Amino acid sequence: MSGYYFFTNFNQTEEAIDNGNPFDTTTALEYNGQTYDEKSNLELVLFMGIDEFGAQVSSESYNNSAQTDFVSLIIFDHTNKTFEVLYLSRDTILEMDVLGISGTITGTYTGQLALAHTYGDGLEESCENTVTAVSRLLNDISIDYYISVTMSAIPILNDAYGGIEVTINEDLTSVDSTLIEGETILLDGDQALNYLRARMTVGDGTNAARMERQQIYLDNLYTKMMETDVSLVNLVINDLSDYLLTDATINELTSMNTNIQEYEFLGSNYIEGETVLGEEYYEVYLDEDSLLETIFNLFYNPNY
Repeated sequence: MSGYYFFTNFNQTEEAIDNGNPFDTTTALEYNGQTYDEKSNLELVLFMGIDEFGAQVSSESYNNSAQTDFVSLIIFDHTNKTFEVLYLSRDTILEMDVLGISGTITGTYTGQLALAHTYGDGLEESCENTVTAVSRLLNDISIDYYISVTMSAIPILNDAYGGIEVTINEDLTSVDSTLIEGETILLDGDQALNYLRARMTVGDGTNAARMERQQIYLDNLYTKMMETDVSLVNLVINDLSDYLLTDATINELTSMNTNIQEYEFLGSNYIEGETVLGEEYYEVYLDEDSLLETIFNLFYNPNY
């Protein structure tokens, strides 16, 4: 059962409070007799890896074949000067909008999160559709920006920061002979791509192990970003422009880069769930208690 349906099943009251700060609109939520306030001064950025190579281009249609390979929500807390990340499996079953020929919503579909990007033109429409699906899953929490990259961006991003060090936690030699289980290596661009994408021919073939690798890599990337003075904005403008799409301005990207360098990184979050083999593909059904706990921990404070 998706978070959207789950949240309709308990008593909630909402009161919007606008204090002039774009990240300071709060909502009161009642659950089990306790009132919670939406945390103020949060900034949420959805980061998506698109399972395609080359430049991001329009499909010139109302649908496309490009799926999201990994999805993470970066949560900046400007009050406490911290940030943390929520990782979502591409196989998460949730409700998403279906777009028609004119780009308007014609209905909804319940399926894997990865498919939300396939509704739309492959560019802004597709990214916005994924943002809407994730927001709906998380009780309509407001997501401020999205950043999507194709797989071609990974080697560039990796090498710009001098490589990312990881300890190989499973045998990946079937896709790259240098990725030996137990070895700690500084990944170059091609190794990083293999490390992040390998799935079908390694382990049990599910996305769970790959998600763990992606989390390790991205956490280490954020740490590297905190330790170096590499400009994310310069990367976006000079090297990643063909492979990256965002609705954030240059000033907003600059602010994100500064926050990653200066804020305390609190680590990663997951929502527990059950992975089952559907008619054709693996599907992840989120645990309702874990979903609820994650939402309240990340986005709400109890109002005593």
